[in-house]
Amino acid sequence: MTATAPFPASHVTRERRKTTQVTVRDIRIGGDAPIAVQTMVKVPTTDYDAVMREIEASMTIYPENLPEREQNILKEILCWEDACALAPFHCDITRVSVPDEDSAGTFARIVRNSPIPIVSDIHFRPPMALAALEAGTDKLRINPGNIRDPKLLRRIAREAVARKTPIRVGVNAGSLDKDLLERYGNHSAEALALSAANSVRLIEEEGVTDIVVSLKANDARWTVDAYRIFAEKSTYPLHLGVTEAGCGRAAVVNSWAGLGTLLQMGIGDTIRISLTEDSRLEVVVGHLLLHYLGLPRYAHG
Repeated sequence: MTATAPFPASHVTRERRKTTQVTVRDIRIGGDAPIAVQTMVKVPTTDYDAVMREIEASMTIYPENLPEREQNILKEILCWEDACALAPFHCDITRVSVPDEDSAGTFARIVRNSPIPIVSDIHFRPPMALAALEAGTDKLRINPGNIRDPKLLRRIAREAVARKTPIRVGVNAGSLDKDLLERYGNHSAEALALSAANSVRLIEEEGVTDIVVSLKANDARWTVDAYRIFAEKSTYPLHLGVTEAGCGRAAVVNSWAGLGTLLQMGIGDTIRISLTEDSRLEVVVGHLLLHYLGLPRYAHG
């Protein structure tokens, strides 16, 4: 895999932030690596065939093969011609939920047969993190704010170290600790950044070093401020996204506003444009954003 740069480097307004590098199967995140574009599988994990169809469809994406609604969104944001000219698009990493035991049973087969790296997404059932690690996940995404048992968190961290599995510490505005909310109030970028720093420290204490961090809110300005604060104090690579961005062109614009601002500041090593639409559209608009900013992206071929 090689990087492509559609525009001269002078189009980037600030030097890219220097970070450590994490490898997720064959995709490097951070350091001097291109910026990876991610999406998330949106069908139930228990439906193996549907999951694999969605993953394989994200490998080579042509705009004319998208559903009509997704095509219309590209036309509404005046990107249709650019999308057609730059196609095909390729997803670098995809995320798959592991919410329960039934999903965990299917997940191992998905990881084993997926042509691209898989990130296991753990939400409100922390023991599923151990199941995902046992299944061979390429990267584990956890929100330590949802893991109230410190012994379990330490066990997850130690298992990740033993298996050499990177961890993405994903902090969301909706799951901040009560003490941080009482201290900083709602919509506080400082609280979000501090929560991420505290969560990272907990797994660092167990020897985890392959760490990617995300700090997501549903407001672009709040998201930008949180990432900026955290980036000033850490060298871990950052996954960028605006959570619950919504649907249609408004969601694309909201995400582009937040992610584009951060990328122009030199912040960000992997991105996902979170939309309710077809996951392939997330990949297309993610690549378009990098193209418009003149930033290097992975080229598959």
